[in-house]
Amino acid sequence: MKIKRRLFCAVILLLLASVAPALAQDGDAVTDDDVNRVARQLYCPQCENVTLDVCGTTACIAWRKEIRERLAGGWTDEEIIDYFKAQYGQRVLAQPDDPLISLLLAAIPIAAIVVGVVFVVVQQRKGRGRDVTPAPDGAKDASVKDEYDEYRARLERELNEPS
Repeated sequence: MKIKRRLFCAVILLLLASVAPALAQDGDAVTDDDVNRVARQLYCPQCENVTLDVCGTTACIAWRKEIRERLAGGWTDEEIIDYFKAQYGQRVLAQPDDPLISLLLAAIPIAAIVVGVVFVVVQQRKGRGRDVTPAPDGAKDASVKDEYDEYRARLERELNEPS
């Protein structure tokens, strides 16, 4: 009976030991997804056009650690982004704050497409009035035909002469 009781206690202790880490976790713990949600909105200070969530530089690792600490401290995403913007300037923002810049970034591709379409239409209309049929062989420039005839005659003379 003692052995069964000890075995039962050992099994219970093992089960509790395996569940303890899950119970010990704080429900408000900061996950990698939380950190990446903020890091996706910031650019790496060293790499060009690389967001923090995918960059592996030492600076980005330190920034992600700082984001994790601030999230654990109760900071909101906006407060963290504002903090980095105040520390490092507008260049760290993946999405610019200035509405004029946002408008330009949206308008430039549209304007490029419109200019391209207008260019193609103008070129098409210019090409309609032209005669694009090739000239027949008999209508070649006489001076060019004469040069070929002279060359051919000289070549035949040189080939027919005994060496």
